[in-house]
Amino acid sequence: ILEEIGSSTTGKIERTWILENGAILRQLPTIVKLMRILLFQGSKSLEFQATEDCIKCRLCERICPVGNIVWDKNAPVFGDRCTSCFGCIQWCPASAIQFGIYGLNDLGIRNYHHPKVEAEDLIKGQSPRKEEM
Repeated sequence: ILEEIGSSTTGKIERTWILENGAILRQLPTIVKLMRILLFQGSKSLEFQATEDCIKCRLCERICPVGNIVWDKNAPVFGDRCTSCFGCIQWCPASAIQFGIYGLNDLGIRNYHHPKVEAEDLIKGQSPRKEEM
């Protein structure tokens, strides 16, 4: 996938039916919660920020594919170029990045890492190690 993205390859896109395996139904509570927050508190209430749990490893800055995160005064600062890839949130070892006052657990979202992808693969823009596939 990374090679195709890097080379801007186009072609057939695999699609799944939206209700396949009931996945969308399991997501509904989270979707409703996010929509309620956006409706009543506005989009500013869901801006990314780091909590005091930040261990200052700077992985978020290194993993951001668009350079939206810069380091200032021992804390990450999130710019306005975010593509919502959620790499910073998913890979933060301290779970210190959240949406406004909401952490992933507050929204009913679990951290997920593909078992064959490491943070360094994303940072370097390399595909997962072929021998592991």
